[in-house]
Amino acid sequence: MVLEGAGVRFRGPFSFLYYLLFATLCLPCVWLIQFCCLFFEANKSLLRYFSGEADAWITVRLFITAFLVLLGSALSGIAGFLLNGTKLLQQPLWLTADTTFQLLCTLLLSGMLGPRSWANSLEDFQRRALEAGFGLAQTRIAFPGKICEENTRCVVSFPGKYSGQWDQLVSSASTEGAVCSVACVFLTDSTTGLGQHSSNPEMPGHCWCRAIYGQVPPEAYLATVDETRDTERERAFKRADAKAMNQHLLVYKGQPQADWEHDLTRAMRKATESCQQNHGRAPWGCRWFEDWKKNVTRAAELDQELHVFYFEGRCGKGKL
Repeated sequence: MVLEGAGVRFRGPFSFLYYLLFATLCLPCVWLIQFCCLFFEANKSLLRYFSGEADAWITVRLFITAFLVLLGSALSGIAGFLLNGTKLLQQPLWLTADTTFQLLCTLLLSGMLGPRSWANSLEDFQRRALEAGFGLAQTRIAFPGKICEENTRCVVSFPGKYSGQWDQLVSSASTEGAVCSVACVFLTDSTTGLGQHSSNPEMPGHCWCRAIYGQVPPEAYLATVDETRDTERERAFKRADAKAMNQHLLVYKGQPQADWEHDLTRAMRKATESCQQNHGRAPWGCRWFEDWKKNVTRAAELDQELHVFYFEGRCGKGKL
């Protein structure tokens, strides 16, 4: 296909057929996927709005953008089909309408068009991405533990409080020639096991939660985010964790104390219901214990010396 003057001319007997096949099959699929993704996110945002966790304007913008994508794409396809792709550039009305829809969609997404509350559209959509588990929330790396047969020592417990030292330990264990094995595991999302449960063979029909934690209180099913104090990284982690563990997320945005207490009471009611429905099991799950237990068992079979790290000054002060 080559441009000739103000029109479009096709070379070869099958050039136009190829163009028509591409336009009628491939492009509609791409447009439909875009619409479905936006419409799906809009519905998720609508549900979050009803639960008090999302802004109404974000939901409105997602719905508007979804239908603009569908409408603009349909207009492009209809124009190309009716004009046989040969006179499209000669029809300023079609081109103007098509370009207008695409431009309108861009302006709405960027926040340059619409009410003043839409001015931070890009930041709002970035926050939605973080809530969905993208961006900063994916910077944490899951660690399933590593048992090296040639090692003589194994770290079986390490306080998560010391994140810097933990990172050094994981980095050391992940390199060739590591000086010790690591039985500890770190789960970051549902795909790696966060929020998942494993059956306890000693208690048929139950997971490990009852043996480890007993009855977990309803407060465990409530997660809070303080937008006035938490960093963007911390907020991303908390949102991702709450999603993986099916916790109710309560966001503090600096609202008056009375409003905050009302929101907290409503959230606690939902957390209590979730706790009862989950039979008091830990929302973070017990999959970590199953993986950790296998690592420790393997280290013991290799006759490795087991090492436990404590909080500073707390060695020998634990409870049995």
